[in-house]
Amino acid sequence: MAVERRLERDFIGYCGLIDRDATPGEPEIAYELFRAILGHGYATEAARAVRDAAAVTGRSRLWAGVRLCNTASLRVLTKLGFVSSGHVDEDAERGDMILMTCRLARPI
Repeated sequence: MAVERRLERDFIGYCGLIDRDATPGEPEIAYELFRAILGHGYATEAARAVRDAAAVTGRSRLWAGVRLCNTASLRVLTKLGFVSSGHVDEDAERGDMILMTCRLARPI
């Protein structure tokens, strides 16, 4: 889904879910925002909205893959309740990627 700022009404990136064959019913959350607007909480706000929408659909868990060098994204995911799955894909060229998971609370 497109991420837009409310006041400026401009496109600043995307955030959504990606279904993977290996984890049916447990999609991966993905987001990417323009560098110029990083550090203003937009990634956290967008990812929180997508996480909460996923919980309403009855999903029980989300996944996220993030490079260990991407400390900002690691902070966003941690704020949203993601924890390390213990699985790291080693990549000497682009940096190791950790897989994180988030258990979703069932809406009341």
